[in-house]
Amino acid sequence: MKILIDEKEKLYLTSDANNWIIATMKPIKDKKTGAVTDTLTPMTFHTTAGSAFKSYVERKAKRSNATTFKGLVDDVNAAVRNVRAIAAMVDEVRL
Repeated sequence: MKILIDEKEKLYLTSDANNWIIATMKPIKDKKTGAVTDTLTPMTFHTTAGSAFKSYVERKAKRSNATTFKGLVDDVNAAVRNVRAIAAMVDEVRL
């Protein structure tokens, strides 16, 4: 599983057998061939999807360039809307 959760930062939600993982796509250059390949690089590991999404929203808040409290709230609300949109897609799949 590899779900894009943030286009701007190229963040993905993925998982292994035990964890939910927030990862980023980074270009990695092969030392032998010089070829550049986009590679998923783990950033944070979580035991629940809820914890992963909470971490994502906190990351967006901490990295906000807002200069006012309202601006920060707007940035956090945008991140929450993004999480809700992903949750809605998951609900559609379950139907």
